[in-house]
Amino acid sequence: MRMQALLISWLALWLPLQESSTVRFHGPGIEFEVGRPEGWRVDGRAAPQLAHFLILPEGENWRRSDRVIYARFVPIEAGKGVNTFLTEDREKFEAECPFADEPLQEAGFDNLKDFTFQSYHCPGVRHELMAVQEIPRYFIVFLLTSPNRSAFDESLPSYRKVLEDFRWWPSSGYRSRSQPE
Repeated sequence: MRMQALLISWLALWLPLQESSTVRFHGPGIEFEVGRPEGWRVDGRAAPQLAHFLILPEGENWRRSDRVIYARFVPIEAGKGVNTFLTEDREKFEAECPFADEPLQEAGFDNLKDFTFQSYHCPGVRHELMAVQEIPRYFIVFLLTSPNRSAFDESLPSYRKVLEDFRWWPSSGYRSRSQPE
């Protein structure tokens, strides 16, 4: 719990972004970077009650944007793997949206093998695609959400950029992308 509190505090205090295609975060015991799609921004202060940071179109407010990528770290509970996490998350979604229909069928994410995907659709309310990856002590969750299917579909290449560029490492063990593992 202390580590999560430190992580949340650290994310809330990170410096404004530089102009680059990835954004690097440094915190106690871990460093990571995420892709910053062209025309999008990363915001670590906007919605701490919902996510550790958000990725959304530049110039938009997260409350009014028709597309947002929420990113959060979820501590791994003993005995719970990614599949259990996703099953419980789907149950929560269906409890909030009793008329949820068939999940969205999203193609083109097959080569992102480090992530497990789950999609959601609540008719007339929202479309969501969740990507989850297990890292030591946490699941990193990236959730693309939109009330509008066309905005959702237009955001998929940006979502892909975020996921393709996601990389984490222990603070003391940084390796550049070109450095062998």
